[in-house]
Amino acid sequence: MEEKKSKKSIVLLILLIIAIIAICVMGFFIYSVSSEKSNIEEQLDTANQQISDLQNEVNTLQEQINPTTETTLQNGNYVINGMTVTPDEGSYGIESITISENNTFSINLPLGTSYIGTYTIDNNTITCNANQETNLEGGGTANTELSEAFQFEIVDSSNLRLLSASNESLNLTVGMLYTLEGSEQSTSAEENQETNSVDISGVWTFQSGLLNDQEVSASDIFGSTDETIIGNLTFNNDGTFSDLIGKTSITDTTQTSGTYTFDGNTINLVYANNETQTLTYNSADNTIQYPASNYIYVLARNQ
Repeated sequence: MEEKKSKKSIVLLILLIIAIIAICVMGFFIYSVSSEKSNIEEQLDTANQQISDLQNEVNTLQEQINPTTETTLQNGNYVINGMTVTPDEGSYGIESITISENNTFSINLPLGTSYIGTYTIDNNTITCNANQETNLEGGGTANTELSEAFQFEIVDSSNLRLLSASNESLNLTVGMLYTLEGSEQSTSAEENQETNSVDISGVWTFQSGLLNDQEVSASDIFGSTDETIIGNLTFNNDGTFSDLIGKTSITDTTQTSGTYTFDGNTINLVYANNETQTLTYNSADNTIQYPASNYIYVLARNQ
């Protein structure tokens, strides 16, 4: 009997030892897992901090590449370098833009029509939302419910360039530059002349043509050498142009006139109907290459 009790005690002792060992192993395992979790959390915190630091560095570099500048725009009356816009074949143009306090403005067209409303500025773009106001005989006015939106690029604090208008029937000249009255007048042509040290203003006429890099004559292209049939390209000092090359029979001025910019060796034309054309200026021989269908017209300036 005593022997059985002794054996039973030994078994219990062994089981107790095993239980203690199991508890120690489990405790060590739990401690290891907890410690590893803490290490992982610390590594995640470190990684997140590194990501945040890198993002801040990227933002700093991006700011250096594209610095954020606060757009300022002076109040006043903006005009096309003092010129008056006159109605022409249904195209009324914008005569002037008046920027006033409290984000209000008016866009003034010939014949007494104006668009009056408020504007917002986003980066370098000013968006004008307005209703039409038409002057009546006798000094009265009539407000309509016609809502329009105009967008201008803020070139600088005293220059605006028309980007778009929601009413296409107005036939406004996109790309036209408007300058604050009383400020130093600055036009696209003059600015480009300062940048390029080249003045391209004047009348340019057809000199020769190129087809697959082979020279061809005016008669080969136009069937005539008559300059009145071939037409010419005229750049004005106010940043506008008249393009009659091969278009002398076209009476729609929106297809033959507009505004231009000159950047390096590239001349960009923006027609009044919003079509565009890119020409190349060759400084070596003072000529302009004018792409047209399969041909390239080489234009020379009249002396």
